[in-house]
Amino acid sequence: MNKSLKSLLMFFLALCVVSGLWAGGGQPGGASSGSGGIQKTLKIVGCGPFATTGLNGTIDAISGRDIPGYKMIVDEWKRLQPDVSPVIEAYPWDNWQAAIQTAVLAGGVDVIMHGATLTDLAVPLNDRVKGDAAWASKRLSYATRRADVLGPLNNSYITGIPVAIAPMVVLLNKDILAHYNVKLPDANWTWDELLAIAKATTGTDPVTKEKTYGFQFHMSYSNNEIWKNFVNIGYGLGAVPLVQYGANAKSTKVTYNDANAMKIWDFVAELSKYTSPSDREGIDVSVPQGDLDIAIYFSEDAILTHDNLKAAGVLDKYAVQSLPRVNSGELRGDITPYLGDFNLAICKTSTQQDLAWEWIKFSTTNEVAIRYYTQAGRPPNHRDYYSNINQLVSQSWVDAIGRGIAKIPDTYSPASGLYSNNISFGNLNATIGQGIRMLLMGTGSAKDAADSVQKMVDEYKATLK
Repeated sequence: MNKSLKSLLMFFLALCVVSGLWAGGGQPGGASSGSGGIQKTLKIVGCGPFATTGLNGTIDAISGRDIPGYKMIVDEWKRLQPDVSPVIEAYPWDNWQAAIQTAVLAGGVDVIMHGATLTDLAVPLNDRVKGDAAWASKRLSYATRRADVLGPLNNSYITGIPVAIAPMVVLLNKDILAHYNVKLPDANWTWDELLAIAKATTGTDPVTKEKTYGFQFHMSYSNNEIWKNFVNIGYGLGAVPLVQYGANAKSTKVTYNDANAMKIWDFVAELSKYTSPSDREGIDVSVPQGDLDIAIYFSEDAILTHDNLKAAGVLDKYAVQSLPRVNSGELRGDITPYLGDFNLAICKTSTQQDLAWEWIKFSTTNEVAIRYYTQAGRPPNHRDYYSNINQLVSQSWVDAIGRGIAKIPDTYSPASGLYSNNISFGNLNATIGQGIRMLLMGTGSAKDAADSVQKMVDEYKATLK
């Protein structure tokens, strides 16, 4: 091969390489997005509505409603961000924490769906929230947690941003209350009134002659869930916080059996007198659309409960109300705070944390994303749009939900708050649940329940260094 021909071949080879780099966005291996940039991926893993609706949607078996899939969110994101492709892995609730941890260990995770409680994996977002006042002004709540891995426990950390919220509502059986000549409470009712209604409606119905019960403990089928009643009552009675946070778990004072804590346990013990045998046994077969023998139910999935009642043809038998107002203390007169959520967290190992934050902001502000969560039966975490649930439920339900979310304390956290901390003190929630179960089953007194929880706390704290 002569020298001139060899030089010409080298020129064409170099030209091909340069052309390939341009086509790939200037990097070997880059893929053209069609808009001149490198095609990035944003990996989003976790549980929640995406796993329920799927990519292409589903038909709700109870209400018959067409529920859209999350494809509408992906398509809207790609319209706005054509150079970034979301890669979504949606897991069922069974073993969801283990599934997320496995995915993070495998690498590449940017956003964790419902990841706020996984404090060893989530990035604190306080500074990002503080730096975006206009966006923050539209939020109804944040997913806050306290854990040693985040910093001093006497500070509260935003580890997730709820895109959808789950305030608790109360259902009151209108027939039962009328038969016992008990007036339906209004939005200003208190926990003392709730207890009085539960007591008055336990017995033999004067009209039907059937046995009725005043109160159903929320999620009584599981010790891992029934603790929520304890936290609600703690807030509702205005009890002094049982968890007095120090700089770390070792220095935090946790007291479940002093005179202040006994106010909560005594109330639980009294309320347990007016519940059903199924409730006592943890069977939880009594549902509002079932035997119709319970006067008061709680629900933290209001729209699903509404659909269940409607499908069973008994929606009109119930009045819906917000939780009772706080009896005393700093929050006196406010609706008792309770707020579950579906949140998004930024994964600590993500190399694209700014982009992950953009996904979170998009999910909480974009009208297409808000429409998806609303149609999936999840009130959006947005002051201007939560009332869109009026497309799904009547105004009385919208009002009850609205009162429940109108004033949630900034540091509110059922998982690591004032009356329990299931992150820093072992499986404390389940231990509280066992104490409640003791009262339901009649195997111990309020003091016995309190002492059993305190014993667990003391033993756990003794292991801390």
